[in-house]
Amino acid sequence: MKNDLLSLTPNVRAKLAHELIISLDEEIDTNVSHAWQDEINRRVSEIKRGVAKGRPAEQVLAEIRAKYKFLFISLNIVNIFGLYPDFILYVFLRKLGI
Repeated sequence: MKNDLLSLTPNVRAKLAHELIISLDEEIDTNVSHAWQDEINRRVSEIKRGVAKGRPAEQVLAEIRAKYKFLFISLNIVNIFGLYPDFILYVFLRKLGI
């Protein structure tokens, strides 16, 4: 089966990889989901109390782009082949815990 999958075009393999990784999110442990909800609630509470401040998404994304410029160059190369650069960025940022 592995050889059959590897014989697919890069675009088809990228789409398949995308679907497979997305399917992993469907099997998230409910304890993890609850932990994330608790974390979201904690952060919202901190913002409301003035303990923490939110930042515009464009500012945060600009900082990420500057810090990981090599990644965006790679994503542009990936995009030439019609793959999913946004999806690859999503996976990368999740690995970094961002």
